[in-house]
Amino acid sequence: MDIGSLIVSLFTPLTIAIVGYYIQKVLAQQNQNWKIQERLADKRVEIYGNIAEDLNRIYCYVMDVGTFKSESPEAILAAKRNVDKNMYMYQAFWPAETFQRFNDYMDSAFATYRGVGEDATIRAKISEKKAAYEKSGEEWPAEWDKRFTEKRDQDHKVKYKKLMDLISRDLMYLPVDTGGEVRN
Repeated sequence: MDIGSLIVSLFTPLTIAIVGYYIQKVLAQQNQNWKIQERLADKRVEIYGNIAEDLNRIYCYVMDVGTFKSESPEAILAAKRNVDKNMYMYQAFWPAETFQRFNDYMDSAFATYRGVGEDATIRAKISEKKAAYEKSGEEWPAEWDKRFTEKRDQDHKVKYKKLMDLISRDLMYLPVDTGGEVRN
């Protein structure tokens, strides 16, 4: 046996052991990353479960669709408080882009920071809500008039869609396309 064959026969097992070690190390790190991503996704699903219905109620109320006729401005403001509480409490669980879209959407639905102790107002027209509410046979309380801005953000639907796309991506359900087109 020559010296070259001897060296190759000695280093082959050593090389295989070193490569195997590094492959095992990379796979272990990848597995750890997957576990972290899975726990993060599970937490986001939990958070979304706490806000999904209220986000939808806000959307429906501002857009005059779905269940908006059965809602009051007080209930919508309570829904806003719940969504804000959960999103801000768990802000660290969401990517910055998703949280920014959340703020964009809420700014589209509500006028905020109107003064100390002042509630947000809903970016919608009183006349639309009042007419729908009175059709149900209920009388519109005059104090509700101050709950509205009298102007709706024309991009409200697009902002909701962008937020939902990002939340879907973050829940690991769908790829995201935030190009702004609204699918019906």
